[in-house]
Amino acid sequence: MLSSFSDDFGSDAKFHADIEARLIGDTSQQLVIDYNIVQSVAWMDECFLDGTAHLVMDVQCRSTLYREYLELDGWTGQLVFENGQLYGSTTVTPLIIASASSATYRPDGIDDEFGASVFNVQKGDILGIGDSVTIDLEFSRTLERDLVTIQYSSEDSDVDIYRFQYDSPRIIIIAGESLRDVIGHMRADRSTRPYLFMSIYKDCIAGALNYLAHEEDGENTELAWGRALLSRLDDLGRVLDPEDAEYQEISAQLLVSAKGFKKIEVSDV
Repeated sequence: MLSSFSDDFGSDAKFHADIEARLIGDTSQQLVIDYNIVQSVAWMDECFLDGTAHLVMDVQCRSTLYREYLELDGWTGQLVFENGQLYGSTTVTPLIIASASSATYRPDGIDDEFGASVFNVQKGDILGIGDSVTIDLEFSRTLERDLVTIQYSSEDSDVDIYRFQYDSPRIIIIAGESLRDVIGHMRADRSTRPYLFMSIYKDCIAGALNYLAHEEDGENTELAWGRALLSRLDDLGRVLDPEDAEYQEISAQLLVSAKGFKKIEVSDV
């Protein structure tokens, strides 16, 4: 079996998926999982070409009880889920599945310890299992879907700035018209989305923490966005600190880091 956890194809064998989750749509939003599968055994490409194997993604979400084995079209692609299908902690695992039975299965590159052995493989057997990747969809989905609304202002005083309103069930980001195309591009483009989290969303969260600490009743807030934000803050082992502006700023950075700088490829900078 091809796996990072076995030596069947040598200790340097690789099989894993790079995963990126993002939302699309302005109203009824869909979740898109972009995947790029990396494997180090050349014979597997031949198996896909001759139809003796196919790729599957095992997607499991305990929060919604979703569990499906989804057929993949290739090493790189995307999976689209309707709003609400996946939420919270979701685990994806790439699998290579036999498409046909074979009594003489012996892939190239198999470790020398197997000698001249051949193997009996049945249709549906797992030929490869990649590293599982767990992604936390809750905060990024909640931030963009449930907590924040972006409104564009035509006021001359707002043309090149963005500001925030925190006294509603949802945080309102008011952005000048000159930022409309920029924000739209950053939300839609996988390569620029991290910069949106590191800039506007980070500033938004920093201001929200300060608002909760100074204007609201702290951890007893009744604002929906405030309760969600405090829950995520608690997951990070941090609290509101109205006396320490730097601590609040660091908390905001940590809250968006998973979708911010951690998603930036150094080669893109």
